Amino acid sequence: MKKMLILGLTSIVGGVENYIMNFHEKLKNNYEIDFLLQFPLEGRFKRRLENENCKIHVVGNLKRKPLSTLKKLKRIYKDNNYDFIYVNLCNSSLFLYTIYAKKYNKNCKIVCHSHNGFDKHKFQHKLIRKLLLRNTDCFISCSDVAAKWMYGKTKNAIIIKNAIDSAKFEFNESDRFNIRSCLNISKDDFVIGHVGRFEFQKNHEFILELAKKLIGQRKIYFLLVGTGSKYEHIKYMADKQGLDHIIFTGIVDEPYKYYSSMDLFILPSHFEGFPIVGVEAQTNGLQCLFSDKITFSSSLSDRCKMLPLDIDVWVNTILAIYSNKDKDNNRLIGMEICKESGYDLNTEIKTINKIFEQL
Repeated sequence: MKKMLILGLTSIVGGVENYIMNFHEKLKNNYEIDFLLQFPLEGRFKRRLENENCKIHVVGNLKRKPLSTLKKLKRIYKDNNYDFIYVNLCNSSLFLYTIYAKKYNKNCKIVCHSHNGFDKHKFQHKLIRKLLLRNTDCFISCSDVAAKWMYGKTKNAIIIKNAIDSAKFEFNESDRFNIRSCLNISKDDFVIGHVGRFEFQKNHEFILELAKKLIGQRKIYFLLVGTGSKYEHIKYMADKQGLDHIIFTGIVDEPYKYYSSMDLFILPSHFEGFPIVGVEAQTNGLQCLFSDKITFSSSLSDRCKMLPLDIDVWVNTILAIYSNKDKDNNRLIGMEICKESGYDLNTEIKTINKIFEQL
């Protein structure tokens, strides 16, 4: 059985992390799969991989501890004869963690998969990208935008859709009742939801601005699922402004269940490669509002609108949706939307497995 090392997994329950875990679940019988992380794994991903006796290498951060991190990387690549290194990238800096891969196994194939369409560290990204382009054997991307950002115009990337295990995300009335009961939300309250890491990219400040405009005048709650480096700051700002109808869940074990508790899903991101959470929300049958900074291909039906990051436009659009909430009975159409758009996981996994087999 061939050996694979996967880079890009973290403890944060985000779109890329869920993609990696889905990939592992579907292909763990085809390959011996190890993981390389900068920081120790926590939460449900840790429990799941430990139960499967997966090898998890924790090496530290190159920027903070370059010498000790390089030493660990050297030992890992020297002691393990990996056939494939699968690098899931949001920016090119993670590629530095493959630095010894081909030194100790010249036949090792490096596969890069771009999951993002922008990053604020532009100079660093472009500098490391040169190394990435010279040493990568196969270029994959979740969208044309993410391909151009990660690889420039010099490489033709294979587009692999950010597919999901669609059955998990189908609207479920029981999940709706149970989640709302746990969060003390009544069946008549209107819930605006967001799932994603608390980072600059996701633009939680905009969500706070929306909350200030909307909370109080309607029976509206905001439900924010996830965590990240800005989690405590955003939570502090919400408390400071008295926005008590914003619910912060932190990390949850079964985030897919939370979509059914929502009435509207919002994604006001500054940038995205292709947001997997957007596919998940639309598969649940939710109406969605996305920033127009996100690739328009992420809108899978007319139930998803792309809006400029103008607070008044968003407020008016949300109020219009709220006014017609009792007429929205199309939640079960989500599964059909997902499959017709080609985002069912089983189909895409066959495609990516074929890529590895042909390398």
